[in-house]
Amino acid sequence: MNRALEGLQRLRSAYQFTMCDEVLLTTEEHLKEMNPLAIFNDMWLNNEFEPYESPTAKEFVCVPINEVVANQYYKFYKDFCKQYGFEALGITRFNREMKRLGYEKTRCWNGNLRGKYVYALMLKECANSSK
Repeated sequence: MNRALEGLQRLRSAYQFTMCDEVLLTTEEHLKEMNPLAIFNDMWLNNEFEPYESPTAKEFVCVPINEVVANQYYKFYKDFCKQYGFEALGITRFNREMKRLGYEKTRCWNGNLRGKYVYALMLKECANSSK
C-alpha cells in the first residue's frame, strides 16, 4: 500500500508517469527499428549493405556521411527505400528527421566539397554533465 501511495505522490508531483531505463531503451530501439532513415544511417555508418543498383552510389561505399553532398545522400536514401520497400520521407521531413537523429546539415569549407552542404553527426551532451 505504501508503494502505491508513493507512486501516486510521484505522479502528482511530476504530472506524468516515470519510465525506467529499460523501458526507455526498449522504446528507443523499437522506434529505431521502425524508422527507415535510422536504419539507412546505421547501415551507411557501419557499411552493412552492398551498394544497391545505383551507379553513382557505388563510388560512395565506405565514404563517411560528412563527405557526401546532402542532396546526394538524400537520393541514396530514396533509392534505399525503393529497393527495400520503405516509403521515403519528403526532403523537408527528411531534414527534420536527420536533425532529430543528431545530424546537422552544414556547409563544408574544405576539399572537393567546399561550399556544399553535408550532414555532420552532432555529439549529444550528457544530461548529467551540467553538474
